[in-house]
Amino acid sequence: MKHVTLPVSPKNVHWGYFSKTVAPALTLRSGDRATIETLTHHANDDYERMIQGDPGVESVFQWTREHKAVARRGSGPTDGPFIRGAGEGIGVHLLTGPVAIEGAEPGDILEVRILDVRPRPSCSACHAGRCFGSNVAANWGFHYHDLIEEPKPREVVTIFELDTSGEPYAKAVYNYVWTPQTDPDGIVHPTIDYPGVRVDHATIRKRENILSSVKVPARLHFGTMGLAPSEADFVSSIPPS
Repeated sequence: MKHVTLPVSPKNVHWGYFSKTVAPALTLRSGDRATIETLTHHANDDYERMIQGDPGVESVFQWTREHKAVARRGSGPTDGPFIRGAGEGIGVHLLTGPVAIEGAEPGDILEVRILDVRPRPSCSACHAGRCFGSNVAANWGFHYHDLIEEPKPREVVTIFELDTSGEPYAKAVYNYVWTPQTDPDGIVHPTIDYPGVRVDHATIRKRENILSSVKVPARLHFGTMGLAPSEADFVSSIPPS
């Protein structure tokens, strides 16, 4: 039995889809163990807390006018013209892998045991060692067109800090209403419609001291995990499961 680590990097992740066309990033034998790094596709909701200073996350989310580290982000058409970006945002989750199992054949059942799950700590100098995540009340939500208070409709991003020193729980740090964001390719995103767009915090207004008495119990899990189906080349990661 061997134990290997699969780190996040542009060559080890694909964004928004399962695919039988993607070459394995790692091959294991039955009984092997692997530490597999994962990322949230919402990390750019707060670049400082969830990306800054972390070489692995920075390498995946790197996007300038000259270079987009992970170009395809979704299971949409392979060829453009694109409106929002490659893949058209159909599928959003960052998937590490694929992991091939030596000797596995079609029709076999694979048993995968998750022995431990640990959140990725911030590498930012101001927040080092603390763990953060983002929760979004977005345009695809059930209540987007039924809001009571102005402004409406609106999308709200809430940044949480995760405490795992005992029973894991999350507490809200702040939230903000999404404002139109322009990506490095010059495309304006009036709503949350394409993964990995960096939010310019100069354009938003933070609401702090929110949900001050609320602790949200946290059950650590992977957003999505599975085998690449054989029926199509690109299969959306939505819904997470």
